[in-house]
Amino acid sequence: MSKNSSRLSRRDILINAATLAGAAVLAPPFAQPLGAKPRFGANPFMFGVASGDPLPDGVVLWTRLGADLEDVETWGLAEPSYKLWWAIYDAETPGRAVAQGDAIAAREKGYAVHVEAGELQPGRRYTYRFWCGDEESPLGLTKTAPAAGSDAKLRFGFCSCSEYENEFFHAYRAMAEADLDFAVHLGDYIYESPYEHFRITRGRSTARRLRYDRYTDAM
Repeated sequence: MSKNSSRLSRRDILINAATLAGAAVLAPPFAQPLGAKPRFGANPFMFGVASGDPLPDGVVLWTRLGADLEDVETWGLAEPSYKLWWAIYDAETPGRAVAQGDAIAAREKGYAVHVEAGELQPGRRYTYRFWCGDEESPLGLTKTAPAAGSDAKLRFGFCSCSEYENEFFHAYRAMAEADLDFAVHLGDYIYESPYEHFRITRGRSTARRLRYDRYTDAM
């Protein structure tokens, strides 16, 4: 079997990991402290998850809590801050946590969380997830950069300049299905409608809706 044919695709990895997650194999690899847990009216991970800035031994993980896209003051959240837990799993052997930790999602930072995870292996795929109280985020897939000096062959996808109100985002769906190693966004991330006057608040609302779009989330 060739090296390429033996490689698990992005789709295979996520399907296998999701199947194991359904069997509680990807439950938090740690015990959360006893005491009152935060309660939410809906899953607060509506912005999904993302990862980037890969190094040979680490990646950046991102998420953002939110329950109401239109509430730009509190995002529909009652508390000024929440404690989150995160874990990274080896994508080839789902269920084995290789890194874990906690972080704070604070209102003054828009409830965004930025985790610099380290001590990973170069050129390897990992899945990851966040938890807050009894709620969990979607399962994410990431990959570390190859070791310095290696001759690894990589597949990149590039995108730029989006306009949410007048286009469909099938290109993002295609990228998500293309089994890429890395995606590079060249900017601009989004254009609001350039054909009429609009308020800045409208532009920000459009950007939030784009982040919530199922195609951009899949990529």
